[in-house]
Amino acid sequence: MLHSRPRIEPRLREIHFGDWEMQAYGRLAREAIDAWATDPLEFRPPQGETASEMLLRVRAATEEILELEYTTIAIVAHGGPLRAMAGVLLGLATQDWLNLRFDFGRITCIDVTTSAARLVGSNR
Repeated sequence: MLHSRPRIEPRLREIHFGDWEMQAYGRLAREAIDAWATDPLEFRPPQGETASEMLLRVRAATEEILELEYTTIAIVAHGGPLRAMAGVLLGLATQDWLNLRFDFGRITCIDVTTSAARLVGSNR
């Protein structure tokens, strides 16, 4: 099945940083940045969401996408959801997907079959 129109999937949006949205890094309290660095999965910016919460919504979207009958799917998203999706597909431990790198404007390919997923190319 071929679709020429993109599908917007809101569960693949970037992590919601709440009151930190659109703030310069230097304007954030040093103590808050340190707390985030200490627990990047469970730290919640004021009025925002945790990385673990973002992972839950990305996992749900990924599972639905895997049910689609396509041979090729292109996902365009921010780094956080891309890391989470790749972690889900590749079976990485939650802490490990945080270290994945998705450069701006680059392509990463993951070959997914019914039995496994394999990283084919990264940041090309």
